[in-house]
Amino acid sequence: MSKGAEMRILFVVMVAGIMLGCAHNAKDPDASKVETACAQKCSISYSRCVSQMNMKSSPLMSKCDEAYEACVGTCPAK
Repeated sequence: MSKGAEMRILFVVMVAGIMLGCAHNAKDPDASKVETACAQKCSISYSRCVSQMNMKSSPLMSKCDEAYEACVGTCPAK
Protein backbone atom coordinates (compact mmCIF):
# COMPACT_ATOMS: atom_id res chain seq x y z
CA MET A 1 0.00 0.00 0.00
CA SER A 2 1.37 3.42 -0.87
CA LYS A 3 2.12 6.04 1.76
CA GLY A 4 -0.63 8.26 0.34
CA ALA A 5 -3.21 5.48 0.62
CA GLU A 6 -2.16 4.78 4.20
CA MET A 7 -2.54 8.46 5.07
CA ARG A 8 -6.02 8.56 3.51
CA ILE A 9 -7.07 5.50 5.52
CA LEU A 10 -5.70 7.04 8.70
CA PHE A 11 -7.56 10.27 7.96
CA VAL A 12 -10.84 8.41 7.38
CA VAL A 13 -10.36 6.44 10.60
CA MET A 14 -9.68 9.61 12.58
CA VAL A 15 -12.73 11.37 11.13
CA ALA A 16 -14.90 8.31 11.81
CA GLY A 17 -13.54 8.16 15.34
CA ILE A 18 -14.42 11.79 15.93
CA MET A 19 -17.88 11.37 14.45
CA LEU A 20 -18.56 8.18 16.41
CA GLY A 21 -17.03 9.45 19.64
CA CYS A 22 -20.43 10.25 21.06
CA ALA A 23 -21.69 6.75 20.30
CA HIS A 24 -18.83 5.03 22.10
CA ASN A 25 -19.38 3.93 25.64
CA ALA A 26 -17.21 4.99 28.57
CA LYS A 27 -15.56 1.59 29.00
CA ASP A 28 -13.65 1.71 25.70
CA PRO A 29 -10.07 0.53 26.01
CA ASP A 30 -7.32 3.13 26.06
CA ALA A 31 -5.61 2.59 22.70
CA SER A 32 -2.93 5.13 23.63
CA LYS A 33 -1.39 2.53 25.95
CA VAL A 34 -0.76 -0.04 23.20
CA GLU A 35 1.50 -0.15 20.15
CA THR A 36 0.36 2.45 17.63
CA ALA A 37 0.37 0.18 14.56
CA CYS A 38 -1.78 -2.40 16.33
CA ALA A 39 -4.22 0.24 17.62
CA GLN A 40 -4.54 1.65 14.09
CA LYS A 41 -5.37 -1.80 12.68
CA CYS A 42 -8.06 -2.17 15.36
CA SER A 43 -9.47 1.25 14.50
CA ILE A 44 -9.59 0.42 10.81
CA SER A 45 -11.40 -2.85 11.54
CA TYR A 46 -13.82 -1.00 13.81
CA SER A 47 -14.52 1.59 11.13
CA ARG A 48 -15.21 -1.13 8.57
CA CYS A 49 -17.55 -2.87 10.98
CA VAL A 50 -19.44 0.32 11.76
CA SER A 51 -19.75 1.26 8.10
CA GLN A 52 -21.51 -2.06 7.45
CA MET A 53 -23.98 -1.65 10.32
CA ASN A 54 -27.21 0.28 10.47
CA MET A 55 -26.37 3.15 12.84
CA LYS A 56 -29.79 2.76 14.45
CA SER A 57 -29.18 -0.85 15.44
CA SER A 58 -27.63 -0.76 18.90
CA PRO A 59 -27.23 -4.55 19.28
CA LEU A 60 -25.27 -4.73 16.01
CA MET A 61 -23.15 -1.72 16.96
CA SER A 62 -22.29 -3.37 20.26
CA LYS A 63 -20.75 -6.25 18.26
CA CYS A 64 -18.38 -3.72 16.66
CA ASP A 65 -17.56 -2.30 20.09
CA GLU A 66 -16.87 -5.77 21.49
CA ALA A 67 -14.63 -6.67 18.55
CA TYR A 68 -12.70 -3.41 18.98
CA GLU A 69 -12.20 -4.01 22.70
CA ALA A 70 -10.98 -7.55 22.01
CA CYS A 71 -8.62 -6.33 19.29
CA VAL A 72 -7.06 -3.60 21.44
CA GLY A 73 -6.82 -6.11 24.28
CA THR A 74 -4.55 -8.29 22.16
CA CYS A 75 -2.18 -5.45 21.23
CA PRO A 76 1.23 -5.31 22.93
CA ALA A 77 1.68 -2.51 25.45
CA LYS A 78 3.91 0.44 24.56
